[in-house]
Amino acid sequence: MTFGCPLRQLYDARLPGEYLWPSGPPARVHRVVRCWLNVYLPADVLGRAVFHDATDIQFLLQGNYWPLDLVNPGGRIDVCLKGRGGHTSYWGNPEMTAWLDGGIADAAGQGGCEPPPGYAPGG
Repeated sequence: MTFGCPLRQLYDARLPGEYLWPSGPPARVHRVVRCWLNVYLPADVLGRAVFHDATDIQFLLQGNYWPLDLVNPGGRIDVCLKGRGGHTSYWGNPEMTAWLDGGIADAAGQGGCEPPPGYAPGG
């Protein structure tokens, strides 16, 4: 799980093309992880969507999540958390905790990166 991840918003904006690998072929990332949740707050100026275009304003809709692969939605997911705050506000956000609990359950083989109540697929 990443939160406020700067790969696309900060790094790829300055080094174009170098950080597109998270959105690339599944085999490249799935060797490392079974489910990658990337959560972010809309006011975070450093990190936002990793698997989708971080500059597209649709990915700033709070309470929505976007799987990278709609056919296999359990793999890589961008989540715009509900709540206020910016890059230093994640640990105090109960919404982040709910997603973290789901990620831990998935890692323990007890779930499948299921969204907590109140979140809807975006797009």
